[in-house]
Order: sequence, then C-alpha cells, then structure tokens
Amino acid sequence: MAPSLCALLLLALCPGAWALPPEETAPPCGQDVAIRNGTFTLSDGYRPGSLLTYACPPGFYPYPLGSRLCQENGRWTPLRTQPLCREIRCPTQLAFENGAFQPRRASYPVGSVLTFECLDGYTLRGPAQRVCQGNGRWDGGTPACDDGAEHCPNPGVPAGMTKSGSRYRLGERVSYRCQRELALVGSAQRVCTEAGEWSGAEPSCRAPFSYDRVEDIGAEFGASFSNVLGLASSSASSSLNASIIKTPTFLGRRLILSDDSFLNVYLLVDSSKSVTRESFQIFKEWVENIVDRIASFEVGASFAVISYATKPKKIVSIYDPEAADADAVIRKTKTGMNFQDHGNGTGTNIRAALLEVYNMILFQQVSFDRGGRLDAWKKIRHAIIVLTDGKYNMGGSPKDAVAKIEEFLEIKPNRKDYLDIYAFGIGTQEVDWEGLNEIASKKEGERHAFKLDSSQNLKAAFEDVLDPKNSRDLCGLGNDSLSATHQQKNPWHVVIK
Repeated sequence: MAPSLCALLLLALCPGAWALPPEETAPPCGQDVAIRNGTFTLSDGYRPGSLLTYACPPGFYPYPLGSRLCQENGRWTPLRTQPLCREIRCPTQLAFENGAFQPRRASYPVGSVLTFECLDGYTLRGPAQRVCQGNGRWDGGTPACDDGAEHCPNPGVPAGMTKSGSRYRLGERVSYRCQRELALVGSAQRVCTEAGEWSGAEPSCRAPFSYDRVEDIGAEFGASFSNVLGLASSSASSSLNASIIKTPTFLGRRLILSDDSFLNVYLLVDSSKSVTRESFQIFKEWVENIVDRIASFEVGASFAVISYATKPKKIVSIYDPEAADADAVIRKTKTGMNFQDHGNGTGTNIRAALLEVYNMILFQQVSFDRGGRLDAWKKIRHAIIVLTDGKYNMGGSPKDAVAKIEEFLEIKPNRKDYLDIYAFGIGTQEVDWEGLNEIASKKEGERHAFKLDSSQNLKAAFEDVLDPKNSRDLCGLGNDSLSATHQQKNPWHVVIK
C-alpha cells in the first residue's frame, strides 16, 4: 500500500485525528485603568468589547477621556496621559461692550459669580449676575448693554468668545469666534433682519467636558419641539388667535400645522460599538417614549426609525403603511431593533443615516407626485432627531447629507420651518460639540444641539419633555394621554353632539 494512503487510513482510524486546533481566545485587557480621584465601571469586565467609563465627583471631569474600549488585541483605547479628575471651569468673559464686568480672570471655577453693569445712557439686557454651574456653563443668557439707537439690539458677546462687527443696522453682520479648545455652538455669523432681530441661533462656546443638565433639555428642547407640534388656525382666523393667545417669550416661533398639513418625524439611533447594552436599551425606550408623546397630541404625524453604525438599518420607513400608527411603530421598534443588529460593522456613520432619511423623503415625494398630490407633500413638515454617543468616524462629514435634505425640501427663508434637525450627544469628551453643531438647525430663539453626560440622564430628561400636561402653550391640541382630564382631551369652546 502506498505510504500516503496508509497515512490517510491511520488518520481516519485514529479518534480526534481530524479535530481542528482550538480557537485562539482574544486576550483580556489590563486591569491597571484606575483614574486619580475618581472611579470607573466596566460593561463586560476586562474582555474585548467591554466599555470602561470613568466618573468623577461633582465639579470635576475625567481627563483626557471619559471612556475607553477594550480592543481585540487586548489593549485599551490609548491615552496620552494618566487619567485623572480635573476641576470643571467656565469660559472667561473676553469682552463686554459699553459696560464693565468683574472679577476678571483667565477662567472661573464652579460657583464663581460674574457681575455686569452698563455705562450711563445704556440699558442692561439680560442678567446682571451669572453663576458658573457644575456642568461648565454660565447660567442665564448673554448680557448686553444697549441704547436702542440701532435697528437691532446689541447681540452681546458670549463668554469665551470674540465678536467682530459693531454696527447693528438693517443688513449688518456680526461674526463670532471661540477661544482655542472651545467649540462654537449656534450661528458663527448673524444678520440684522427687517424684523429687528438677529438671524440664526445665539452662539455659545462649549468646552469638550461641558454638557447640558436634565432641566436644560426640558426647557430648551421641549420649548423648541413644542413649536413643531404647535397648532394654529388657518390664516383666516390667525388675527383672532393672536389677540387671545400670548406666545411665551422663550418660544422663538410657532410652526403652523393647518388642517391639511402633516409632520414627519425621523428618529436616528446610534448602535456603534461604543454603545453599551444598557445604553442601547435606554435608546430604544427613548424612541418609544418620543413616539408615544407625539401621538398623544392630535397632530397628524408619521414616524421613521433608523439604527445606524457602519451602515444604517431601517426599522420603520416614513412611507411604510404603519408609519402613522404609533402603536405599530413602537411594536416594530421593540421587536426589530436589537443590540447585535450591526454585527462587526460597528463604526459611527452619521452621514449614511442622514442619507437614508434623504432617500425616504425622495421616495415619498415621488409617490405623492405620481398620485397627483404634490401640493399636499409640500405641506409636510420634517423633524429629524439624531442620537449619538460620539463623533462620526467613517463615511465623511454629515454636513453634505444635511445640505442635500435642505436643498430637496427647498429650505429657504420662507420655508425654514419645514425642517428641524436636532442632534443629541450622549457622553463626555468623546462627543464632538462641533459635529453636533454641524448638523443641527440654527433658528432664532432656539437651540437644536444638546449634550448629556450619560444615557441615564437622557432617560431622566425625557420623562417630562413633551408631557401633555406641561404643554400649556399648545392651544387647540387634544391631549389623548391616559392622565388627561376631560377638558384637556377636548380643549375647544364648542362641542357638536
């Protein structure tokens, strides 16, 4: 018998001869990860894929990173220096036109108080005192000294920022720039409009460690999105409404949904590798909560739900038959949105997720056009809410996707209320303020870019956001929530039986 044949026969007769060598187990990451003066938690021990999250006492933040990932090679995300808890400080006030402020410092620790006063002949607009809060932000708005002599009021100089342009006549521009290492959130350039107001959103300078408090989300996002839900009568009765409804001063606008208009809501949820199982579950509950809250009001709305990592996954498309059925959308989210959906494709590609929204809008427009309902489609308002736990790391900048959506929807000054894009970052230094600001809408009197320090605080922030009992400014909207009174469910002066 040939030697090679004998060898094969022996292999066949020997138990375990064909067994494959055991798979190599990925090495665990090291345990030397402590942070000075702080603590840390692990999502899955020291195994590859585990997320390490640092925590510091109030008034401090983890430096240089708030979290680290255990990589497949058994190494944690590298740091440029040993981790420690640093003191949170608020940005310095660089300038204050036509007035004075004190004390003057390079930076201000939590609890510091800034005091402002104006020169003779000028009136102070905004707070006379501001306090540095524990999240690295000054409380109150931007103070300014104004004499009322120009078409627009003095827009002020926010902390950490310089302003160019000191004429406030119609059509004049002012430009803003932040100090090094601070990110500008809002509009870098504003124009004095015919209405005597400044275009765009008031800018602010944000440090990488600064974040929004739970109550900030309720006040600022709640007010802005209430406008999206705001229902006013048709133009024929708008003058009557104006005489009996006082719009709260913190609301910059009211988005009008007439009887034949509609609202599309697109919810984009980050499912990249840095999202823990616990955070992912909170994100799912956030989607369900938002859908349920919006559906509590008698506003015609359809929903799209997209999870994204390297590629987007459609859970519900805006043109699906069940997209207008909140209960069906919630059911599909519960069953169709899962932690392991994206497998090994776990990058953060916000651009691809926004392009998926663009494709949905395009498809819906074509469908309406073929049905001879193009005028009806043009009355649809669109609200996009992006949830992310970090900056995009693939697919390129999402700015061009936003530009495509704006161009297709013809978002011009007379149609700016037909699109609102909100960006929520969840985390600490890993969340890029500039990246959030790139995609967020910029509208007068409102803010569309937000950052929370944890997914738990996202959950807490949205417990009361859009709660119908807190939305007194939504005149004429029926509240169908379980806790609503008979009057809240039927907020009209006439009932026809």
